[in-house]
Amino acid sequence: MPPRDKLLEIIEAHPQVTVGDLAIRYSEIQGVPIDEAAKHVYQAWSREEIRLEPSPKENLVQYINSIHGLQLWAVVALYALTLASNFILPQVPPFIYLRNITGVMIVVLLPGATLVDFLYPHANDLEPLQRLIYSIGLSLALTTLVGLVLNYTAEGIQASNAILALALITIGITLLTVRRKYLAGTTP
Repeated sequence: MPPRDKLLEIIEAHPQVTVGDLAIRYSEIQGVPIDEAAKHVYQAWSREEIRLEPSPKENLVQYINSIHGLQLWAVVALYALTLASNFILPQVPPFIYLRNITGVMIVVLLPGATLVDFLYPHANDLEPLQRLIYSIGLSLALTTLVGLVLNYTAEGIQASNAILALALITIGITLLTVRRKYLAGTTP
């Protein structure tokens, strides 16, 4: 019996089987070492003979706290680092370099990257170079709009206001992106 048929038989008998358990069961039934069984599972999956899906998350909070929410946590961590480098750390070298690097990232790359990821959620929707170019262009456009809106507030344009406004917009877009991917059932 070909490996695909035996794997399908195991999956049909145990629909909620994990990949590890599938390899172990296949190893026991076929009498092959576990590494060879894992290789057969991987080969059948790569040839699309079997379909392996991650276990679904029951709610959005579980989804965010899984590997799928890594994008959100990375954005939050970068903004936390930016806030720390601007308001907590001393403004002397080498901390000033950290401030400059994080500042460039939150102005030139991050807002647009999150918006592009929201608009084009699948990795194959855009080529990597297109994604980068759109990210930079949209970041500059969003930053300009934030500056324009802040100009008409009572406090005017200040670094702290700009950082907080960009953080709120970027984290909001990232939350919408994660929610969209959760509802669609897609993985990054």
